[in-house]
Amino acid sequence: MLNFIKESCMRKLRILKKIGPGFVTGAADDDPSGLTTYAQLGAQYGFQILWASLWLIPLMICVQEMAARIAIIRGEGLTKSLLKKFPRPVVFILVISLLIANIINIGADIAGMAEAVALISPIPCTVAAIVLTLGIVALEIFLPYKKYVFILQFLCLSLLSYVVVGCIVKLEWGKILYHTIVPSINFFDKEFWYLMLATLGTTISPYLIFWQSSQEVEEKKARGLVLMGTTVEEVQNMREDTRIGMFFSNLIMFFVIVVTASFLFGKHTEIRSMADAASVLQPLAGSYASWLFSLGVIGTGLLVIPVLAGSAAFALADFFDIPQGLDLMWWQARGFYTIIFVSTLIGLILNFIGVNVVDFLIFSSVINGVTLPLLLFALLMIANDEEIVGVHKNSLRMNLLGWITFGLFVGSIVIYLISASFP
Repeated sequence: MLNFIKESCMRKLRILKKIGPGFVTGAADDDPSGLTTYAQLGAQYGFQILWASLWLIPLMICVQEMAARIAIIRGEGLTKSLLKKFPRPVVFILVISLLIANIINIGADIAGMAEAVALISPIPCTVAAIVLTLGIVALEIFLPYKKYVFILQFLCLSLLSYVVVGCIVKLEWGKILYHTIVPSINFFDKEFWYLMLATLGTTISPYLIFWQSSQEVEEKKARGLVLMGTTVEEVQNMREDTRIGMFFSNLIMFFVIVVTASFLFGKHTEIRSMADAASVLQPLAGSYASWLFSLGVIGTGLLVIPVLAGSAAFALADFFDIPQGLDLMWWQARGFYTIIFVSTLIGLILNFIGVNVVDFLIFSSVINGVTLPLLLFALLMIANDEEIVGVHKNSLRMNLLGWITFGLFVGSIVIYLISASFP
């Protein structure tokens, strides 16, 4: 019995040791825009689009694994690898697209966090947005990288409240299982395709690709490893870390849709405020549901906004070849931290355009979906170039999953544009 307990503990410790950039990236995937998009899916379509939480997992793992594998082989951020394959103007377009999408996402997430603060306190949204923005920037600039990663990993636990609700209330598990396995599509529904594109964009996002690739390099630096080249063990650890992160991300996605669909579908045609989204946690927290929801939104916002700003900063720093790294102090990488500050500040300014917070959050997910295909095409080209990745190029399975992902995004964009052109 003691040996069994010892072996079980050792297995858990081995898994925890492998948790790193992949897990943080997966948790960052469930940001306020993602949570709002998934909640809107549940409120408007019930369990109908629940299949996305299952079928997107292998596609997510494929995309993130490609980006991370390139990074640990080259010992450099994704932008530098892109520059080895494509002309600078093409890479510049990719990086600027990332920056624009990230700024919009930052603005939406700040708006979501600010409304969450206003939900549980008398603090106005405007004041909350300014204070949160300044706090996030200070945290990223002045807190050492190792401590920052440690904090990020624990912030992820706030997302488990949806899982708990799903486990303690009575649900229609037969119907849930059916819709999880069997895809259901409304081909002529414009709103369906808008939310489908938002779901794809918030689940497989450009910023996650750049972030994980940069963090794999940061991890190698922190551990004192040789940057260029890799080992079979390092690649395997990265893959396990990525699988854990993506599974965690979609587990949260699954329960957000399930819980929201169970409590709101047929009652609210759509979510229009953070209060609507918070109401689904009442079976767990009762009158404290708003507190639990708000803490989750604020926690994930604190997690993802630095990821959004940081991924753009890493990409631009690589492009212009300037000092970079969260392990450096601000005076050692002024340009890098300036990008973080300015992009976050512009995101804050977007809060004053007067758009509904829920609409803003979902729109930011759609923007990610629109900007992903070009980057994914470039990623596939690099991952198959032996001059860049050597013997670690894509397998047939990885290429198949990668091109399916590319086709899914392009197809969704085209079908939405067609459906939107009809009244």
